Amino acid sequence: MRKILHTTGAFREWKGIPKPNTFYKFLIVYLCGDLPPDINNVIKPIEDTLIGLVYPDDSKVLDIVGYMRYINQGVTLNNLPEKLQKAIYNGIESVYVQISEIGSLDLEL
Repeated sequence: MRKILHTTGAFREWKGIPKPNTFYKFLIVYLCGDLPPDINNVIKPIEDTLIGLVYPDDSKVLDIVGYMRYINQGVTLNNLPEKLQKAIYNGIESVYVQISEIGSLDLEL
């Protein structure tokens, strides 16, 4: 059984306003169960939901990093944000999204 992903948490957590002359990096960690959708099918709806809240348009998102991990296989907790650590520790299927401004248009490979 697939679960519907909700982004209402973003509306509670986000304190900023969209900046029209800024570019963004979109990072997502999807902690999934046994029958996950493709990570690409998780990213796009969430990216679109954040239009007008975090960035004025998704064309301002230049970098996208996506991770999908099976929650029942264990994930190392080192150097992860507290909310993500808590979800992993409790075995909660969830999505963690981090949006950051891109200060430089250099490539990081």
